[in-house]
Amino acid sequence: MPIDKATGKRRESTIEERVEVIAKRAAGKTFTEIAQETGVSRAESQRIWANWKSKQKLFNEKRPGRPRKLTETERQQLKKLAEEDPDASIAELTRRMGGKVSRVTVQRYLRQMGLKTRRRKKPKIRRVWIRRRTKEGGSVIVPKGSGLKFEGV
Repeated sequence: MPIDKATGKRRESTIEERVEVIAKRAAGKTFTEIAQETGVSRAESQRIWANWKSKQKLFNEKRPGRPRKLTETERQQLKKLAEEDPDASIAELTRRMGGKVSRVTVQRYLRQMGLKTRRRKKPKIRRVWIRRRTKEGGSVIVPKGSGLKFEGV
């Protein structure tokens, strides 16, 4: 496998590299010469050539793997739900999706779609806390611009 110059890691050979390897081998060059000229390793050149000779294929076979949890239709449905109600919590969206996937999965899909996921604010709890605190005789310091009012506390 060729090495990516930017990351220094191995990467899959491109179609252009594969075509070049096949053309050079068909022209009678050795695998060592092909490796030196193209930057594709000798072993990778041999694999590309063997794959071409036996199957006439330039592409790799489809790799096995676990299927996605949500189908494309379900992902679109999730996106629509999130856009219609931007204040909905992740747990709420998970329930609306029928509970087929976990809360973490819903959050991951939303992040991949570029949608914001944040915790819902709870101003009612803050008001209840202020009421309870003032009844107990404690003091409450509220910063300006917080939007909290003390009418009827």
